[in-house]
Amino acid sequence: MGKYKKKSAASSLGRTTTRTVNGKQILTMKAAPGIMKQTVETKKAAKVFGKVSSLEKEFRKTLDAQYAGLFTRETGNEIRGRLNFALHCSRLRLTGGYKFKRKSLAGLAGTEFNSKSTVRSLLSSLPEVKLKDNVLSVSLSKQVFPAVFKFPLKTITCEIVVGVSFFRLEDGLKVDLAEMQSMVVNKGAGAPIPHTFRFDVPPGTLCLVSLFLNYSIDNRGGGRLLKDHTFSPGCFCAAIITPGKYQNSDQRIWRNSVNLV
Repeated sequence: MGKYKKKSAASSLGRTTTRTVNGKQILTMKAAPGIMKQTVETKKAAKVFGKVSSLEKEFRKTLDAQYAGLFTRETGNEIRGRLNFALHCSRLRLTGGYKFKRKSLAGLAGTEFNSKSTVRSLLSSLPEVKLKDNVLSVSLSKQVFPAVFKFPLKTITCEIVVGVSFFRLEDGLKVDLAEMQSMVVNKGAGAPIPHTFRFDVPPGTLCLVSLFLNYSIDNRGGGRLLKDHTFSPGCFCAAIITPGKYQNSDQRIWRNSVNLV
């Protein structure tokens, strides 16, 4: 049965089908059931990509307290692309499992959450992130802040929020929500004072560090947060896997996550 559309036909007959592309009719063969078979490698790639997609969603869900509903498809694609590359590089060819090192997922750093309002356009650089004796420090030094701190769109305050999401990749476990710490910068108060956030972190854990700039405008004597799809600066600024093996020594509640095995 064929259908005519603007003097061109779209039809299906037997194992052939016709369709119109850029004003021209194209005749193609249908794939017969059972003919299209995946190779061992394509099956493995599809399986890995499925895990990448699930893990990317869980990364975002840990930030719901700060960024619920604001991630775009573009951001999701970028996170998945970087994560897919990291997992590919960490995969053990013989067993199909993974071996993660401290910087295996470092490529996630610098991923912006909103291309319309980026952290890199408002700060001179990302915070410095260091790990020592299971203490993760995130330092907002003088080098991080521009000479004149920016307050766009008539905003009067900026809450700088640092979050750390926790994943035990080899155990398939996570903490539901990232731990958050913050400081406030007020317009007209001079240069921001350098500050260092410190988080106690367990061994054998992916610590995914995120940064948010929560700007507010004056609203009849109070503050109104500007946070939507047009203005919501945020990014990943580091991804560090702590050395050692998890020892069940912290008070966090760990829940099931993506099993990479």
